[in-house]
Amino acid sequence: MRAVLRGSNSLFPALLLVVTALLVGCAGGSASQRVAESDPEAAAAVEKFFLSFRQAVQAGNSEAVLQGLSTRTQEWLQDMRYSARAEKADRLRERPFFEVLTVVALRVEQRLNPAFIPTPMSILEKAVMHNSTVKSSILKGGLGNYHVFGNSAELGFAKADRVPVFHFVNERGGWKLDLYRTFPLILQGAESLARSKESDPIRQAVYLLEQFGGVRVRAEDLH
Repeated sequence: MRAVLRGSNSLFPALLLVVTALLVGCAGGSASQRVAESDPEAAAAVEKFFLSFRQAVQAGNSEAVLQGLSTRTQEWLQDMRYSARAEKADRLRERPFFEVLTVVALRVEQRLNPAFIPTPMSILEKAVMHNSTVKSSILKGGLGNYHVFGNSAELGFAKADRVPVFHFVNERGGWKLDLYRTFPLILQGAESLARSKESDPIRQAVYLLEQFGGVRVRAEDLH
């Protein structure tokens, strides 16, 4: 299961390939206890958006995919960029696990591939657009029903319809994918595995990268 690194697209595909493999059947949060609105038009609007978003992913249209992400997600991509550049370990370990893993992976990627410059677009491309496994997860069939709650919505898979995997938010009259809320759900299985091996969040990220990403994390990557 250990991945082989090849070229500049190596680390994120290798890491997320294994993360996705670990999460088959495990992705998603707890079953939603909220009562969705009975609004077929709103549900249809979210479904129409996600179909368009998935088509953009399928076509490799990174700009359209970035535009389809929530404002909070785009701000998060910027935050990951700055954190990867200079954040100290003491502050980094206070972040949620999915952010710790993202930052450490970005730092290793930069060390292994000096030509890689982290920007919201390049981080998105590494994590999603250039990763066949993550793309296939987004394009996966067997989706459940869209559950709308005012300006937010959730979507799971048909086999566990009330367990959300994808989160959406309505911004200025248009639906967006809230990847900021979706990523932690996708990583739940990997986080549980890492926690069973290490107590420190940074060491948990190092464990996943070294054991399944096929890379050696150095002290310089942890600042």
